[in-house]
Amino acid sequence: MFLDNNFRLPTPEEIAEWKLDASGIVDKIKEVAVPLSMEDRSTLRKMGPHGLVYALTASRLGLQHLEHLPRSFDPADFDVLLKAHAELSIIHSYFRQLDELLSDYIMALGIEAMIKTKIVHDALRIANFNVPELNTALRELDEFNKCAGAGHCAGTDHKGKDQTKLTAFQGHLCSGDRNT
Repeated sequence: MFLDNNFRLPTPEEIAEWKLDASGIVDKIKEVAVPLSMEDRSTLRKMGPHGLVYALTASRLGLQHLEHLPRSFDPADFDVLLKAHAELSIIHSYFRQLDELLSDYIMALGIEAMIKTKIVHDALRIANFNVPELNTALRELDEFNKCAGAGHCAGTDHKGKDQTKLTAFQGHLCSGDRNT
């Protein structure tokens, strides 16, 4: 097996709790987040690492030479803005780490699932020599191998013709709805 003996699948309760926690955080951030349009993202000045140093320097020098700044400029607002940027960047870093952890975890589960799939497929192929009614099940599994080898399992063949042949169970799995 790919996964070692120390591997533990999370319980359905743990997964439900994680989903609730994650969606709760997203909902809280949505309340205050500023959505940017594609135009905003491409045309407005952004602050990368170099820009951050520039902004911190401007904040320091702005406080130092306040008498030369417009009266409408509030250095306290600038300071709060920079502090919020720094704190949110830390949270963003945690989410990038979480993204990497989840990507690896999901990939490992997929690898293990494919190992088990091959075991089932191989066992049914061997049993088919003595139990001919397994032909239908094998043809269904073979369809996946055939389209995977051809590189067009996304539902269409190389000419765009619909090749999707899902059983009701497979459609249920693909829909993401596990409760029905």
